[in-house]
Amino acid sequence: MSGGLMKKRNFSLIILEVCLSLFFISLTASAVIASYELTVNSLNPASGVAVTVTPNDNSGQGNGTTSFTRTYDDTAEVTLTAPAMVGWNNFINWTGCDSTSGAGNTDCTVSMTAARAVTANYQDVCHFSILPADRYFGSNAGTGSIRVTEQLSPCSEVSLTVLVTNALTGAAIPNAAVTSGAQSGFTDGTGAFKLLVPLDLTGNAIVSASAVNYGPVTTTTSLTCGTENSVSVSLMPINNVGTLRGDIRMVLTWGLNPGDLDSHLTGPSVGGGSRFHVYYVDKNNCGSAACNAGIPAWLDVDDVTSYGPETVTIMKSNGLFTPGLYRYSIHHFAGSSDIANSGAVVNLYEGATLIRTFYPPYPAAGQTLSDDWVWTVLELEVDTDGTSYELNDIGTYFGPVTAGSVSRPGQNPSSEERDLFRDLPPKQEEPGGTALSVAPVEGGRSAGAVTPLTVGSCPWTAVSNDAWISITSGDSGTGNGMVGYSASANTGTSLRTGTITVGGQTFTVIQSGAPIRTLSVNSSNPASGVAVTITPDDNNGQGNGTTSFTRMYVNNTEVTLTAADEADGNIFSTWTGCNSTSGAGGIICSVKMSASRTVKAVYVKPTFVLTVNSTNPAGGVSISVDPNDNSSHVSGTTSFTRRYNFDTVVTLTAPATAAGNSVNFGSWTGCDSTSGAGGSICAVKMTETKTVTAHYLMPTYTLTVQSATPSSGVEITVTPNDNSGQGNGTSSFTRTFNKDTVVTLTAPETSGDSGFSSWTGCDSTSGAGGVTCSVNMWGAKTVTANYLAYTLTVQKDGTGASLGTVVADSGVLGWTGVNGSAVYPVNTPVQLTASINDANYMFSGWSGNCGGNGTVCNLIMNGSKAVTATFDHVPVSCINGNILVGSSFHTTIESSLSSIVNGALIKLAKNSFVENVAFETPGLLTLKGGLNCDFATIIGLSTVVGSITISVGEITIDGIIIR
Repeated sequence: MSGGLMKKRNFSLIILEVCLSLFFISLTASAVIASYELTVNSLNPASGVAVTVTPNDNSGQGNGTTSFTRTYDDTAEVTLTAPAMVGWNNFINWTGCDSTSGAGNTDCTVSMTAARAVTANYQDVCHFSILPADRYFGSNAGTGSIRVTEQLSPCSEVSLTVLVTNALTGAAIPNAAVTSGAQSGFTDGTGAFKLLVPLDLTGNAIVSASAVNYGPVTTTTSLTCGTENSVSVSLMPINNVGTLRGDIRMVLTWGLNPGDLDSHLTGPSVGGGSRFHVYYVDKNNCGSAACNAGIPAWLDVDDVTSYGPETVTIMKSNGLFTPGLYRYSIHHFAGSSDIANSGAVVNLYEGATLIRTFYPPYPAAGQTLSDDWVWTVLELEVDTDGTSYELNDIGTYFGPVTAGSVSRPGQNPSSEERDLFRDLPPKQEEPGGTALSVAPVEGGRSAGAVTPLTVGSCPWTAVSNDAWISITSGDSGTGNGMVGYSASANTGTSLRTGTITVGGQTFTVIQSGAPIRTLSVNSSNPASGVAVTITPDDNNGQGNGTTSFTRMYVNNTEVTLTAADEADGNIFSTWTGCNSTSGAGGIICSVKMSASRTVKAVYVKPTFVLTVNSTNPAGGVSISVDPNDNSSHVSGTTSFTRRYNFDTVVTLTAPATAAGNSVNFGSWTGCDSTSGAGGSICAVKMTETKTVTAHYLMPTYTLTVQSATPSSGVEITVTPNDNSGQGNGTSSFTRTFNKDTVVTLTAPETSGDSGFSSWTGCDSTSGAGGVTCSVNMWGAKTVTANYLAYTLTVQKDGTGASLGTVVADSGVLGWTGVNGSAVYPVNTPVQLTASINDANYMFSGWSGNCGGNGTVCNLIMNGSKAVTATFDHVPVSCINGNILVGSSFHTTIESSLSSIVNGALIKLAKNSFVENVAFETPGLLTLKGGLNCDFATIIGLSTVVGSITISVGEITIDGIIIR
């Protein structure tokens, strides 16, 4: 028995049961087993929850939908599993179970020992829808936005009318198959079919349409509960001329509102004009073949009554698209609702193949869409080869366009597109629009009514699941909101797909790989076989090649090509097709692979430059040349150049005279051979760059340079060098100069013992002392540099002559006894210095060409000079007087005259007496000098500096010098 029954009985009853069991064992063994009812309920919702049940009950029933019951025998173990989500509600828990298990505890275990009741409890949860569901980008970086809408209540079915039309003509397509989920049917004669479709948690439905001879289309549409929803689907006929040749078409469809959306396409200029603009005023609706010579695009019809389609075609001509940038935009011309909520879809076809589907993006922050806003859908750039293109989903809005310029910085290729949508002209509805009728729904079902709920405060987050996709704004929010994102450039060549998770929904970003560009490398002269080095290797690992060849590179790769210097005997000339060239002679080509490119290395036969010069004169000589050079130049006037092909033999003839017949032709240099009178014809073979020179001769004269005293050995500077390149020389020498050459000669100031005196034979002289000679060589000339020398004679005199010394500061005095001499160049300054080392003697003074008693004498040797240096005893100073007459002492000769009588002896001490003396004594007097103070010993000479006059009588003078 179970513990549950024991709890309902008292202790005495338990004893009684034990006793009864002992006596009635056989009776209880045959009793009927009890059974109990299991009731399975749900809460929020109170019914309709499908629950799996294991095992089946006593009646064979298992799974059921709440509320339901099952009957089981006593102690049976029953397991029930509730779904994790019912509608938009999530499972919370079970109540009434013995235990729970499984993911989220959705499994309930019950032991049937009595009647039991269990309940699966649910609660409302947050759900969101996002628009659009995906976004396509070209390889360049791009940005976009996602609209987040809180979904408050699901509907089991939603009414949806599908209108199927011809994408080229807009005509309805009857009997087109339409499918959405499990619902399907066929359009009526107006191309319409109405069906009821289940609305999933994203609020979107997927609709497919197909018809015989049309390409199928699948599109996603956003549905709203409790309203009549509609969507237009246009199919591309697969046997149309344009689809067969691969034209590109943009097919626009939209819903009931707004009534009028317009297609606009701008593209590259045709014939040098402005960029074209195809729209409802200028549709260029001329069919296919007739338009090939004009604007390569056209609009089929301007639909102004909702739904579309409007189809714009970019046509091929001769199998190629017109290269350039095309931009496709949608303009909200009139009507309620806005582009973002219009249900607009743009299908892009190449031929009959659907390339991509574009949906309007959610407006950016601060944008409130209304009339006159523009959705720039896509850009398509056709490569220069006209066969390939790059597609980019632009997905941005701008407007309102009536308020001013609508340019988008960095995207408009010219200012001509800035005001495309301003002041658009009015229009009238065109025939051919499709009137939407509603076909009956199979089974007569109708959409259930839905009670709108108030937007709650459900939180959501946005997370990028791929590193190359970044959330730029709105990474979280509450209720409705917007997410901004960016995709980085795809540098790879393969398409890549990434996702963003927004409020539990998945947004897909698709980005094409960088386009592969073809680089064609050609050559001319020769047309092939030229080795070209390439950096970097291409996508296939191929690098260097030999013309002609191709390499494949990712878009915008920078490629460097270097051509060979020489090919097949020809030399490199230039590259064509490069963005830039560099290196010696432009041999390096740089090209950016923003499109498929063709480059060519151009070679030419090797040419060499012949330079024709002349000397004496250095220019102005007319030389005849045969043949003409590569630029048809012939004769020329020196100096000039001519360019010739390899191995051309050129003949040049120089005139016999030049420079007004003042010079005669002398010779050619640089020729392979010469001929003609005097060798005036020069032949040269152009195997390399060469220079030839015609040399002319002028009359020459000899300049003889001499010297005198000395007659040779004088170094003379000469300017300029003579005709043999000789310049300075040592006399005597000669130099040869052309007529009228002005020659400058400079002599040294001294040469040996001689000094420069003068030039003879010069036209003029200059410089200090006239040492520079100028001479014009109008004839043979002789010039002489003249030098002179003078003798200085020095004599030592006086009582100390043999003891005195005289030296000169230049030159060397040669002495013989007291006589010395030296020879000096003209104008040499000489300084003589006298000295004596005996204390008893002194230098008394100079005489001759020097004077005074200073020890230094300065001379200029501008002639021969004679000088006497006198050395005497040092004067004696006597105590009683320097003069003795008889016994009388005196200090001056004049004072002694009073003591003089006839025959008197006047004694003078060795001294110097500066005075003039007049003797007037009759008879004979003796004047004796040079005595010591004892007046008995002669020790030298006495000096009288002055005059001695004798007017009466006779005087004998001894030992006295009179000066």
